[in-house]
Amino acid sequence: MDELAVYSEYNGDLAKALEHFLQCSNWLKAHTILVTSVAPSLFLSGQHSEVWRLATFMEDYKSEIENWDLGAGLYVSFFILRSSMQDDDNTMAKPTRHPWLEALAALLPVAC
Repeated sequence: MDELAVYSEYNGDLAKALEHFLQCSNWLKAHTILVTSVAPSLFLSGQHSEVWRLATFMEDYKSEIENWDLGAGLYVSFFILRSSMQDDDNTMAKPTRHPWLEALAALLPVAC
């Protein structure tokens, strides 16, 4: 399978390469392709459920993926945050800071 993944990547069919890398459990290479090309194009074309499917499938192997939280983990966090905001029934009586926002705030530089 790894040969099919490399061949697909070489020919520019990154979606197919991603599927092959997933099938042969090459999580790091699959993550790289997902984050750099497949997920952005799917996301921009409105195929959010496919991004969710791929990212949550790989989430089980995040301990084997360097920088998970800065890659596909961001997509997972985004969809969870979006879902939790939609569950609020558009009532924002008291704003709450989600753990995801706390983590993001910690990464941002402090304004002077």
